[in-house]
Amino acid sequence: MRNVGFAAASGRWLIGSREYNKIDELTYAWLWNNLKLMLRLDREDLIEEFWQNSHQFITTGLAPLPWEYNTDHSLPRLNQAKVDQRERERDQFFEFHTALGGMLLYEMRYDLLKRLFNHTTSIPVRCELLPMTINAVLGLFFRFWTNDGLFYIRRFEFPGQDGIQGEFVSKEYIARYTALLFIRQYFLISQWYGYEPLSIPDVPSGQDQRRNWIQNLPYFKKFVEEIQQESALLKALNFEPITEEWSAARQKTMPNSILDSLSERLKATYAAEEVQQQAEEEKKTAFRDSSAQIIDARVASYKNVLNDQSITGDFSSTVIKGGYILYEKAAFAGDQGVFYMNYDTFFANEIASGFTRQFTGVFRSKAVQSFLFRAPQLFEAIDKMRLIPDRHVLVNFGIAIDVVMLQHGIDRLTKDSYKGIPILTVQYVDRAAMRSSLMVMLKADLPSLVFKTPDQSEIERFHLILVSASTQLFAAVNDLN
Repeated sequence: MRNVGFAAASGRWLIGSREYNKIDELTYAWLWNNLKLMLRLDREDLIEEFWQNSHQFITTGLAPLPWEYNTDHSLPRLNQAKVDQRERERDQFFEFHTALGGMLLYEMRYDLLKRLFNHTTSIPVRCELLPMTINAVLGLFFRFWTNDGLFYIRRFEFPGQDGIQGEFVSKEYIARYTALLFIRQYFLISQWYGYEPLSIPDVPSGQDQRRNWIQNLPYFKKFVEEIQQESALLKALNFEPITEEWSAARQKTMPNSILDSLSERLKATYAAEEVQQQAEEEKKTAFRDSSAQIIDARVASYKNVLNDQSITGDFSSTVIKGGYILYEKAAFAGDQGVFYMNYDTFFANEIASGFTRQFTGVFRSKAVQSFLFRAPQLFEAIDKMRLIPDRHVLVNFGIAIDVVMLQHGIDRLTKDSYKGIPILTVQYVDRAAMRSSLMVMLKADLPSLVFKTPDQSEIERFHLILVSASTQLFAAVNDLN
């Protein structure tokens, strides 16, 4: 029975030991629940057995795949997709055991952590379930700590913790565990040429990842400082306090110095790339095309309320201008590792909304009198005005005419006219400027739009490009660096 219990607890029945088996999400869920049960039963020996089997599995069954090449031709690797898939599976397996370390730290199983840290089956010593470099440690921290980490945390509930608060606890203690792994690097001994446990971390590629590291590295530094204050934990693991004297005697750099240096290099690299990176021409073209489409469509939506005759008499005019906005260059640059949603449409939609706001304001400013009526009385009042269909129009701002027709059955009312008087419905209305209403107007007083080309000096100064001849719309994406 003992052998049966160990076989079940170790995971050999669920994932195997030496042969490759694809691990399903449901299998991971069962493994995690089993580990929580082992903790509840205080069976650290079973958790050790699980760790040892996992060490064997990732070493043999889940080992990296060798490359396959075509020896007759200089072609790419033939099994690239399979190699990538195996690496993703190894990453997932590695993450699972990092979460286990966080749970053991939360449960204060310090002696058990020491035994797991010391488990190996090779000389030179290699712990397959633990990171070997500071870069690998930081990669685990950011994977769990940033917002994306929530997708991991929901899979790793700790004993007695559930819901949102439980996710916060899991996230914090897994992050603390990665800080402990950082401290562990100070006590690793290099056993082969070229390996340095405290090698300087690399700055990640991609502006989005660099920004993420800049924003969250202070949290990691805080956890490292707190771990160094956990005297019981350090004593159980045979880790000494890392002081200035200790570091100087062993010619090692202090943890804060390593992280501060990394932070400075991150900021410098990020700032330099902000200046040097180029906006992609395809993205700038997409911005101009989307702007023309959105703004032209908004202008065209008011065509039904425009004057179809030339305005030759006295008139008042309102100038509707374009605008500019400051936006991150990364949205238009390539190789960012993240997609900036609506980068090509956000400003055009803002310009279109501004157009609606000003166009609605033009009508509102010309209102001489206003009255408040219920729907039936509204049309009775219109009857008393004795409007002439050929001379007058009703401009509709936000009234659902079809609903009024259905609810009140007003005689000779259609969506487009009332007793022969045209009803011109405005499609887009600024509700802050105009409440739902019908405006009575002379046809001759309807507005007209005149599209003017910007001054040549502005075209040259801002490198403007004509994107719509019908509305004389110009646009550009300019790099302020």
